[in-house]
Amino acid sequence: MTHPISEVFHATVSVVAGIGGFVTGKLPAGDGRLAGQAIWLVLVLLDAYPLFKGMFRKIVPDMLGWLVRPADALVSLVSYVLLLLDHAQGTALTKLKREPLYWFGQVVSDGAAAGHRAVSWLLPSLAKGAKEYQRLLAIAMLVISLVSWDRGSCSASGLTCTHPVEHWASQVTDRPAKPSDGKAR
Repeated sequence: MTHPISEVFHATVSVVAGIGGFVTGKLPAGDGRLAGQAIWLVLVLLDAYPLFKGMFRKIVPDMLGWLVRPADALVSLVSYVLLLLDHAQGTALTKLKREPLYWFGQVVSDGAAAGHRAVSWLLPSLAKGAKEYQRLLAIAMLVISLVSWDRGSCSASGLTCTHPVEHWASQVTDRPAKPSDGKAR
C-alpha cells in the first residue's frame, strides 16, 4: 500500500509532465527550446511550492507532535541505562570497601530532567515555527531542491557525464519519435 502523500505527489508530477510535454510539443524545435525549458521550470515551481508549503503547514508539525512521546521515552531509556551503570559502580566499590561515586547518579538524574524539559519544549516549538514560517521554509526547500537537484547525471557506463541542467533540458524538450505504421515506404 502506498502512502497518500506519495500518490498525490506522483499524480501532480504526472499532471505537470503532461502540461509541460503538451506546451513544449507546441513550440518549434530549436528556437523554442529555451522557452520550453522556462515554461517547464515555471510549471514545476508552481507545483512544488504548494507541496512544500503544505508539508510545512501540516505534515511537519504533526510529525514533530508525534515525536514528543518517543523522544521522551528515549531520554528515559538512556537515563535508566546510566543509572544501571551508577548502581553497578556503587555495588562494586562497596564490595571493595571503597566509597561509591554518589555524584554520578545525581548528574544522571539532573541530565534526565533537563532532557525531558528540552524535549517537551523543543519539539512543540519547532512545530509551531514550521507552521508560522511555512512560506519561508517552502521557498528555502524549493531553492535547496533546485540547487541540489539531479547531482548524478552520468550514463550507466560511467564514460560520459552531463551537467544536470543540460540533462534536464534534453529530457524536457526532446520530442519522442512518432510511431510508424510498420509499412516500408
